[in-house]
Amino acid sequence: MNCIICKTQKEIVDNFYVRHQVFVKEFEIPLNYETDLYDTYAVLFLVYNTENKPIGAARFRVLDNLGIIERVSVLKNYRNQGIGELIMKTIESYAIDHSDVNEIHLGAQLRAFSFYKRLNYEPFGEMYFEVGIEHKKMKKRIR
Repeated sequence: MNCIICKTQKEIVDNFYVRHQVFVKEFEIPLNYETDLYDTYAVLFLVYNTENKPIGAARFRVLDNLGIIERVSVLKNYRNQGIGELIMKTIESYAIDHSDVNEIHLGAQLRAFSFYKRLNYEPFGEMYFEVGIEHKKMKKRIR
């Protein structure tokens, strides 16, 4: 398995499919919150399984010389198999190779906090609620 950058319309639709399954259906986040204007210029990432079914997705954008990782999602039946880590490492490599950012930020849902901590993301700031879910800001220096 590998993580790709979405280039075709099908890949973009597949990215949205994974995110919809995880955030809208599983976590009950309103659809109008899950997709937004950032999707029009963010770099979208996608993982297919061996049967060419989309199973993982995320997006990356740059804001004020900071890399921002958002919408990291893996279908429920594929979690704890290294797919999330594959997505994160692919985005970090992309950020190093294709941007000038020195640091990446993300907003971690509390349920995923230990996952990001294991990937050397450090918490900062206060806990906050986003769409009724507790989050913590995290960051990682990449250069």
